[in-house]
Amino acid sequence: MTNKISRTESKNIQKIYDVIKDNSRMTVRGIADKTKLTRPTVTKLFEKMEKNNLIWGYCAIVDTKKFGYNTYALLVKTKTSFNVDFKNFKSFFNDKSNLDEDTGDMFIVYSGLFHGEYDWIILFLSKDLFSARRNINKYLEGFQEHIEDMKLEEQLVPITAAGFMNPNLMETMKDII
Repeated sequence: MTNKISRTESKNIQKIYDVIKDNSRMTVRGIADKTKLTRPTVTKLFEKMEKNNLIWGYCAIVDTKKFGYNTYALLVKTKTSFNVDFKNFKSFFNDKSNLDEDTGDMFIVYSGLFHGEYDWIILFLSKDLFSARRNINKYLEGFQEHIEDMKLEEQLVPITAAGFMNPNLMETMKDII
């Protein structure tokens, strides 16, 4: 099977995406029924989407507070000369040896470059603000000469995640109002 995606496949992939963006746990049969494609076609297109990195992975959306984690956003303003070897990013963010043993675990949820006042945004989970600060400083040690300014923000209430409304929103809002 070739990795190239034809025009017809591209249209069918869009149909599949429109279905799975709302429910990534849907079965191949369910997707086939909703898109009016055959099950073998859906299976083949999933394989192509994965091989072509249209699908990066699958994950559960959980209430991180109930697991003892807070969500933080690190806003980074870089200097104009900032030039990062992005090939090393994956190992950099997965390298737990950077973490401080006393402050617990940290998990990068999202990292992306943006156009605006702050051009690098990192969303991550950590046990508390102290741990978040200590761990993010360890992660960014090698980038300090490229950083002009940083802001660390703590999330109060998650409203949506990956397109899903927080089912505990009203209960959680009572805690902060």
